[in-house]
Amino acid sequence: MKKLSITVVVVLFVGVLLVGNAVAVPIQWSLADGGNDHWYDYVASVSLWGEANTQAQTLSLNGFDGHLATVTSVEENSFIWDNLSSSFSNSRGYVWLGGYQTQVAGSTDPTANWNWVTGEEWSYTNWATAYHEPNDGGDGFENGQEDYLQYYHGGGQWNDLYNNWRSNGFVVEYETAGGPAPVPEPATMLLFGTGLVGLVGSRFRKNKK
Repeated sequence: MKKLSITVVVVLFVGVLLVGNAVAVPIQWSLADGGNDHWYDYVASVSLWGEANTQAQTLSLNGFDGHLATVTSVEENSFIWDNLSSSFSNSRGYVWLGGYQTQVAGSTDPTANWNWVTGEEWSYTNWATAYHEPNDGGDGFENGQEDYLQYYHGGGQWNDLYNNWRSNGFVVEYETAGGPAPVPEPATMLLFGTGLVGLVGSRFRKNKK
């Protein structure tokens, strides 16, 4: 009985760690509140952008498929930041979002050729302009090509970053029925996936056929 009790305690302790470190509490931006009825969650998973993108697409919530969050309005950006940022492991963010930049020959504009993983229109932005974002780095990494989007400077402001950076986590968005599906990444951005974190509640891996 004593050994059994110790085992139960250990299992419960590990479960608490997984819940605390893996995910926040999913929140819905309801139509009644002027939202889109989508659900959002923070997943604490140290990962490259490509790994986070792959992982987000393996998650589902109440039958809704996930993808890295696509932030297409000031209201949506504020909703995500105001409700989830307290769960981020750093006050400045370091959290991946579902934006990426396509490299076009001859283009040197860090603001050009940005896309959402769902194929939605890229119109709204919230770059941290006080920090000269986006700026393609100029720090010697990946030839100054910073092609991936993250929260970074606090207050819900955006930063462009090179993929070799491992961010602390990512925001996943769950579409309701009829929402856009993630589009395939360009072949140059396919990366190795990582092991999935433990999922809790109604979060499940998609069934593999």
